[in-house]
Amino acid sequence: MLTDDQTFDDLYERAGRGSGAKVMPKTRRLIGGRGVSFRRAYSSNPISCPSRSTLITGQHSHNHRNVTNVFPTGRYCSHRGTRFSFRNTLPVWMRAAGYRTMHFGRYLNAFGLGRPRKVAPGWDHWVMPVETKVSSTAVYTGYRLNINGRLTRKFGHKRRPRERKYFTNVMVRMALRQIVATDRDRPFFLAIDHRAPHEDSIKPVGPQPAPSHASDFRGKTPRFPPNYDEHNVSDKPPWLRKAARLSGSNKRKIKARHIRRLRSLRSVDEGMGRLVRLLRSLGELEETYIFFVSDNGFMLGEHRISKGKFRAYEESSRIPLLLRGPGIPAGRVSRELVSNVDVVPTIVQIAGADPGRRLDGRSLLPFAREPKLRSRRPILLEGYPPGRAALKKKGHGATKLPEPTPPNWQAIVRGRWKLVHYHRQGFELYDLKRDPFELRSLDGKRRYQKVLRSLNSRLRRLRRCDGSECNRPMRAPQLP
Repeated sequence: MLTDDQTFDDLYERAGRGSGAKVMPKTRRLIGGRGVSFRRAYSSNPISCPSRSTLITGQHSHNHRNVTNVFPTGRYCSHRGTRFSFRNTLPVWMRAAGYRTMHFGRYLNAFGLGRPRKVAPGWDHWVMPVETKVSSTAVYTGYRLNINGRLTRKFGHKRRPRERKYFTNVMVRMALRQIVATDRDRPFFLAIDHRAPHEDSIKPVGPQPAPSHASDFRGKTPRFPPNYDEHNVSDKPPWLRKAARLSGSNKRKIKARHIRRLRSLRSVDEGMGRLVRLLRSLGELEETYIFFVSDNGFMLGEHRISKGKFRAYEESSRIPLLLRGPGIPAGRVSRELVSNVDVVPTIVQIAGADPGRRLDGRSLLPFAREPKLRSRRPILLEGYPPGRAALKKKGHGATKLPEPTPPNWQAIVRGRWKLVHYHRQGFELYDLKRDPFELRSLDGKRRYQKVLRSLNSRLRRLRRCDGSECNRPMRAPQLP
């Protein structure tokens, strides 16, 4: 089960100051409480299409070559003319391994644009919202679906949402029906790619919640971290130092957006409850692995950034990742450093599938089965923000992101340290144990230069790594 732009805190924090309501209690209890929660999981390229490409290839962006949502040419990353091969991806490998493959919801950005009946290779059953010039995947009601190459009528009306037509609920309902219809003697691989809590393309700001959750958390004040509207950014790189403090209008929008995001996730949580109940009733629950993950995080005022992702900061790159299944102990936490690049190798190992690519990640199963297990592997993060020319093109709707925008960057995380290198704009270095909100970059401090050089030496190799090279251990730099 994949969410869109969900942050780590969206899963683990309560609804707001003074609130006793948890945002996703069923997911936390049924998946995290019956499995393992990976508390140090990252999106290797924290923006939608590159991350989703990683989740069907097991490769970093520099290897699968979908590096951003919109190329400078104006092409979306999965549109015709790009170099990504859908014929060599996870669903193809799973079907070859004997699995019935089923997909419901979003896919890579602009998949099927101009070809609304297109079905991605490898899927036996395919349900996806139809892409148009103004993307219909950016709404929760008033959309059409491509079901196995057949186009449906619109589900609902944009301005008059109905519970049964709400996108999250429709995807879950259709997925459950297919599970029931699947031959019990054949294993299945099912993906539900939710829209929530991604921004939609209609007012007001934030995603449209289902009617049943439109009033949830009313009157609650979101918890804002210490780096919200950061007071002093003199330690930051040039692209951020020129950012102005958040205005009153921005702060009001951030608060409204935050609450609506949490409301939209309530339907996802209900869907998880329905999925687990069905699997239990069919006698399949104890034989099924369930992954819950987000494609990337999202920024809501941290470091003066009013909204968006594709940055190296924790709010953008850190993601929720839960896993339950056979042989995985219940209610445990792993603090092993992991990445979304590890999801595909895990699924391939479970299924006994034969991948057609060199996988850059490694299986999560050893760390799920022994949550105290640790390794010395660093992880790579990378970002290739779309150029200004691409951002200014019309028709990108809610995917258009505001300044401040960084240049291309690569980062390494190892132990307590995170080093970010910006193209022609230097470094940021953080001790995440002492400074989890990344308020004080240490790159200019003389006593931390040895740490910086050590991390940068490995980063230079990681940024071009391929296959097992990406998983070589590294001794953690010592605290000076």
